[in-house]
Amino acid sequence: AAICPPAELARLANIDKDEATRILDFTDKGSNSHSAWLTFMYPRLYIARELLKDDGVIFISIDDNEAAQLKLLCDEVFGEGNVEQYIWNLSDFEESSFTKTASNTVRFEHEYLIACYKNKKELGRYKEYRMIDREDLSNIDNDPRGDWFSGNLSRNGIKTTTGSKYFTITTPTGVEYTRNWTIDKDEYQALLADNRIYFSRNGDGVPRLKMFKTDASMSIQSSIFKDVKTSISGKNVIKDLFDGTEVFPFPKPIELIQRIATIATNYGDLILDFFAGSGTTAHAVMQLNTEEQNGNRRYICVQLPEKTDEKSEARKAGYPTIFDITKARIEKAAVKIRAEHPDYTGDLGFKIFQTVEHFRQHQDNDFSPEQPDLPLNDELSEEQLQPLLTTWTLYDGAALTTPVEPVRLGDYTAYLCEKRLYLLNKGFTSADLLAFIRKLDDDADFNPNRVIVFGSNMASAMQHELDQAVRGYTNKKEIELNVIIRF
Repeated sequence: AAICPPAELARLANIDKDEATRILDFTDKGSNSHSAWLTFMYPRLYIARELLKDDGVIFISIDDNEAAQLKLLCDEVFGEGNVEQYIWNLSDFEESSFTKTASNTVRFEHEYLIACYKNKKELGRYKEYRMIDREDLSNIDNDPRGDWFSGNLSRNGIKTTTGSKYFTITTPTGVEYTRNWTIDKDEYQALLADNRIYFSRNGDGVPRLKMFKTDASMSIQSSIFKDVKTSISGKNVIKDLFDGTEVFPFPKPIELIQRIATIATNYGDLILDFFAGSGTTAHAVMQLNTEEQNGNRRYICVQLPEKTDEKSEARKAGYPTIFDITKARIEKAAVKIRAEHPDYTGDLGFKIFQTVEHFRQHQDNDFSPEQPDLPLNDELSEEQLQPLLTTWTLYDGAALTTPVEPVRLGDYTAYLCEKRLYLLNKGFTSADLLAFIRKLDDDADFNPNRVIVFGSNMASAMQHELDQAVRGYTNKKEIELNVIIRF
């Protein structure tokens, strides 16, 4: 059976139902031994493609068992011209060695990395770093880093005039170029300060990025991943962090993930790991940020609370699920990195978000005094209120990293996210309403424009009183306030 029905896949991937049905039918064409894995992967790949930026890349590590099937899936989802395959070594070995297994067959000591581009024409920085055997290297400005060539910074064909990558760059001679770039303004300023921006035509030309021959990631080719350590290195890092205990089998080496991040992302880019495992991606990104000037790449790691084996070293060490290992690895890595880089001022913290059962459908209602009594709802527990707050802030356009601040209104605690004030807790009284009005009057920094109420935790009469107070409020700040009731 399919992982999700066609209607659900259509919604998640933003495609019509017929296309979703075709995708799910495609997974049934594999052999019986692979069909379940194909069915598992295909919808996820399709949805993952929708998450990519125009110049985004997905890297997938896979062993020989499913490499052929995965390549076919990626060709189907991304198009054959947008898929490449690399090799990286699992173990240290000499090129001249020939290792056999106990059954006298060849021992595989490598895995595959399949790179899937959203669109090769929009590769941005990664496109420039994939150039090899260049003949246009020189050092016309005597840069101490040696020979370089200039890479394109313009996002050709992108017409939008909004977003962080649309801004004006002024050349040393005063010429202005306003367009979409492959980097945002902060990244540009960092590169300019590092003497990595080149202006041709004696300072009049369009700015370009200096790409040095000595850059470790300049020559991208099929053998790029042969020198990024092995699973042995990954295992040793885990044992070092967990006091000698091998809590996770065959973790990826940090150097592998760092190489991927270096060649495919810029400062400030977001790196998503769908299968976090031991947390190597988070560890690698934090480490890379401390080693690069002004490094501020971000990560999102996703991991199911899959149970560890009851007899495993992880379970004996007190880690009942793989998620517990992921969390502990990130915490321990952050402590170690901070100790090794005391001058680093970046953020090594993280937030944990957990999906929960869907316990509440919600809808927005502009308050109307003439409406009948509000319907009764089952009460939510304290544990459910926090996920509800997170869900609503995301629904209202906030990011997971957007601060949500508690606000005291008399004896009541509300929550402010951007300019939205959430009243979710029970116990909002007329005295708290008066404190809310006074805070509007007296606190110059308190300027909400929407009050969002969890209707089940506020009586109808109090909702009516709140709405009347907001409507009749003499607004000294000229704020347009609205009350929204949700269930």
